[in-house]
Amino acid sequence: MPRVTDISGRYRFFFYSFDCNEPEHVHVQREKRVCKYWLIPVALPRNGGFSARELNQVRAEVAEKILGLDMSTAPTLSQESRAFPCRAI
Repeated sequence: MPRVTDISGRYRFFFYSFDCNEPEHVHVQREKRVCKYWLIPVALPRNGGFSARELNQVRAEVAEKILGLDMSTAPTLSQESRAFPCRAI
């Protein structure tokens, strides 16, 4: 599974190359907890053990470190402004 390697911190950001039937997203892991955030818009479709407080921290890191956004601008992005195509190999 590909990992986003240039992000340091207590979370591991990764994706599966075969996750093509869903909106663009990233998986986030810390210890045995895992969640998934869709990228456009930044939304949480699945949580596996994170508290609400920590999910807010993870959401901010996804927006800042993965998308390079200030959270105040994230809701204004359209699907066309950031496309991450998924193609089968």
